[in-house]
Formats: sequence, structure tokens, C-alpha cells
Amino acid sequence: MKRILVLSFFPAFTPPSNGGESRLYNFYMALSRFHHITLLSSSHANKPEEVVLHGSNFVERRIPKDEHFFEQWNRLLPFSSGGDLSGPCITACGTRATLLHDAYLEEYSHADIIIHDSPFTIGYDLFFSLDSKLRVYNSHNCETNLYEQLHSDQKSKPIWDAIRDAETKLLLGCDVLAYCSESNLEDFEKLAPNANYRVISASNGMSPIANISRPKGRKTIESVIFIGSGHPPNEEAARFIVTHIAPNLPLITFHILGNCLPKGSYPKNIKRHGFVEDDKKKVLLVNADLAINPMMSGSGSNVKVFDLFSHAVPVLSSAFGMRGIHAAGKRHCLVSPVSEFVAVIETWKDQYDELQEIGLNGKNLA
Repeated sequence: MKRILVLSFFPAFTPPSNGGESRLYNFYMALSRFHHITLLSSSHANKPEEVVLHGSNFVERRIPKDEHFFEQWNRLLPFSSGGDLSGPCITACGTRATLLHDAYLEEYSHADIIIHDSPFTIGYDLFFSLDSKLRVYNSHNCETNLYEQLHSDQKSKPIWDAIRDAETKLLLGCDVLAYCSESNLEDFEKLAPNANYRVISASNGMSPIANISRPKGRKTIESVIFIGSGHPPNEEAARFIVTHIAPNLPLITFHILGNCLPKGSYPKNIKRHGFVEDDKKKVLLVNADLAINPMMSGSGSNVKVFDLFSHAVPVLSSAFGMRGIHAAGKRHCLVSPVSEFVAVIETWKDQYDELQEIGLNGKNLA
């Protein structure tokens, strides 16, 4: 049994509220069956360190953000285009003496392997490229490309450069690269063509859910669901549903879960739920006739698709939304350009039994 030290720029909250948290928790919970995991995560400010025992071999130390984080936030804010700033701020704090550095030094001597779940934590690995310990980049996305999407204005170039430098450094120095999708692997090879790492495919997945009882007696699509965190690509998809899809299908109710859609006044067939607990989410998933995933930007593979598959919900997605997922259109899911979602739903709404069969095929694939 190896002792593995993991660095993450966000905690492994349970239940997870987004795909990143889901991957972080479930990946290391599974790995802890074979190795001891100590996860150092950057957590909320102005509170003491929290130690969470996720399992007998999985301990998380949630390290509070300190004053350096807020200094960097204020410094980077003028360069922001409205996307996430926590990753860039964590990156910038890597050159300061922070509480996360202290925790790293306390755990370093016990670790056989050190894993970074993002490039944002590379500055905290004080012996990176100086020792013989195995380093792994367990990537969720190509963060360089993702943050150029999240901060798309030219004024954000300092943010682009900082993320690119950190990710390039990690790629050039790591021994193993775990990637979610082939497109991400291609991006990494372009970013660091001279890197000498071993590659491992670490696609997202799901935990099987038994005995799904789907709606009975329905013959057409009545309820459609979309799930998305407050991540700009999800917000873009939610806006598209509100402005382009729902108005053209007034007899169908669209349930939008997560923080992707702000509070406001919406058409009668839009039900904004915001963040929901797991029990309510399961009820909404089980009662949905179709899930839609009109993603147009982002990176990595789309974790939410596996959540939908696990509940046997038929999925209509853009091809981009299915990146990194080896599913066959019209067998495991429906794939269409987002501009044609309304027409596809109109076509399939009266092929209800065939649609539900696709949902079962998706569950079996996952």
C-alpha cells in the first residue's frame, strides 16, 4: 500500500455539487481501496482547518484560504472576463508562504507519490523536479484552453499566461499524465510537445444505481431536465434552453437544476430549481422523460452525462457535450447540433418507448 499525497484547489465536498467535486471524491474514494490517500484542499477562508475522514484510508485536510488569496484576487480582478478566479488566485499564491505550503511540508515526508488534480497547485509542491518521488497530473481538463474560454477578453491575457505556464511546468515535470478525453490529450501534446510522461486514460464514470423505476403510462415527452453548476459553459447552455428551446416547446416542462440559471422571471414551462439535495434530484431525474445537454464550450469530459445515464434517462446532447464519452448516437443517446434540438425533440416525443429504450442502453453502457 502506497501513501499518496493529493493537492486540489477545491475540497471533496459530499454530496458533490458539480462534476469536479464528484470526480475528486469518487476517484480517490475508489483509489483508497488500495492505497492511503491524504488530500490537501484549499477551502473556505476565516475558519480553522477541517479534517474529514472519508474512509479508513482516505483523509482530507481542508486548508483555509489566507490573506494572500484575497490579495491576489484583488490583483487579478481587473484582468477577469467574468469566469472563475479561484484557480488563478491559488496559482498566484504558490509564490507566497501560505497555510497550504505548511500542510504540504507536514505531509511530504510520508508520501510515496504526489498527485496534482490541477496545475494550480504546482507552486505548493516545493520539491517538484528536485526529488525522486513519482508525480502524477490527474487532469480534469486542459486548464489552459478552458481558462481562455472562461476569460475570453484580450485583457485577460495575464490570466491565460499564468495558467499556461503552470500547466506547462506540470506537464514537463510529471511522470504520469491521467487524461479524461482524447481531445484533452491532444491539447496537452501541443502545449508541451517535449514532455516525457506516461499517459493513462482516466475517463469519468458513475456508480451503478439499481432498480430504476421510470414513469409509467406516458406516451409522449412531458418533462425535460438539464443539470449544470454555475460554470460559464453551463450558464451558456441554460440560457440557450430558456431563449431558444423552451419557447418553441410550450407543452413540455423544462426543469433546470443547479446554479447555472440565476433567479429571475422565466416562461411558465421553465422550472428553475437551483441547487437541490440528492434526494430531490433523484426524484426529478426518475420522473424526467428526457435530459438535454446543449453544451457549446468547456473542456474535459462531461461528468453530468454519467449521472444521467445512471438513472436511465434518455440523453439528447450536442456532440461537444459527449466529448470523452464513447456512446453511439440513436443507441445510447441522441446527438444533434444544438440548433436542431427543438426538431429532434418534436421527432422523438411520439416515439416514447423507443426513447426510453435508449435510456436503458445508456445505463448499461455506463
